[in-house]
Amino acid sequence: MNEDKFKNEFSNSPAADNNIFSSPRSIVALYTSLRILLVMRKKLGLEAMLEYLDKYVENLEKDNVQMKRAVTRALLFIDTKKLYEKTMFKE
Repeated sequence: MNEDKFKNEFSNSPAADNNIFSSPRSIVALYTSLRILLVMRKKLGLEAMLEYLDKYVENLEKDNVQMKRAVTRALLFIDTKKLYEKTMFKE
């Protein structure tokens, strides 16, 4: 599927309303990462998956200090409760 077709299909999908990512590359990377975590949870359990997630974020932050600062600032403006509710209780 070419990028323009993906953009068009994604922007018209229900996922577009619940996602902070808009580029096809971002959504593919995010989706792949989430699927890896789901498989890890299924095969290794929730605790192992959460430990992996914590360690992975820790290593990313250690190697990318400026990104950590920028994301930390951005998270101040994201209502995670609203994001959760919008995703979980969408009709």
